[in-house]
Amino acid sequence: RLYLVPQTLYKLHPDFDDVIVGVLNRDPAGVVAMPEAQVADWTDALARRWDAKMTTDVRRRVVFFRRLDFAEFVRLAQLADVVLDPFPVGGGRSSLEILSVGTPIVFVEPRTSVLQLTRGFYEAMGWPCPECQTNSIPAMVDAAVSLAMDASRNAAVRDAIVRRHAILYDNDDVVDEWAAFLKHIARVERPTPPRDGDAAVLARDVVSTRSTT
Repeated sequence: RLYLVPQTLYKLHPDFDDVIVGVLNRDPAGVVAMPEAQVADWTDALARRWDAKMTTDVRRRVVFFRRLDFAEFVRLAQLADVVLDPFPVGGGRSSLEILSVGTPIVFVEPRTSVLQLTRGFYEAMGWPCPECQTNSIPAMVDAAVSLAMDASRNAAVRDAIVRRHAILYDNDDVVDEWAAFLKHIARVERPTPPRDGDAAVLARDVVSTRSTT
């Protein structure tokens, strides 16, 4: 079974190693794969970190693959059983690409502190994979292994994602919010540093205000 981590290596916090080890200890047939870094030294540094803290059996099942073009990446995402979203920086555009083929992405919500985009995509789709949102590293391991090893559940989740994912790619609300935001910033003066108590201007609020006037 293939557990994919399709992110740049700088996103792999040392605590994420516990996810990798936990998954591979639970699934003796599992392999965790991720892309090589653009800078070879980064790949080598991560490999040394894992050499020092992983058992031989686990370490041999953590592999790097060469950097892929878009078509290759999407095909690999489709072949993966589960995608593991790293923290504190998770997937963004890559999550959109992965969800386009229905592959479930498992994440730890409290540890994802930089733009919880994967969570937002699931919420927009109406949570086709409730168990993909977890609250701890052990829970993430449990969810990932369960989804990978339960073929019927995995197929059901993929089907649900594919049936609902159009909202992520064909959504006029997103276009309207971007248009409102760009028009707003084009007509206001160059901003000064915010002061205490200043409120952010949200595009959705601008759109809402326009629709009621």
